[in-house]
Amino acid sequence: MSDRKRTKLNKTAEADFQSRYAEAAKRVGLNPNPDDEAHRYDYRGAYKAGEWVDKSGHWPSRFKDDDHPNRWVEGEDTKTGKSIWDID
Repeated sequence: MSDRKRTKLNKTAEADFQSRYAEAAKRVGLNPNPDDEAHRYDYRGAYKAGEWVDKSGHWPSRFKDDDHPNRWVEGEDTKTGKSIWDID
């Protein structure tokens, strides 16, 4: 794994996360490896925050890496909800 910031979980939480992620990845068609750098997403961060994929297959945007390909959509930062025009 690269130097991307990733949430760390204790052994018990990690086992639960791995099980839940495997189910979610299968359901929404994601790579079964949550650590694949192509994801550009902190799945453990979402898990630890009690957030998860919704019924449509969308994950909470605030856990996207800064270089996630869908971070900016129509001039809005999907991580923060701020417009490109409101960024300092």
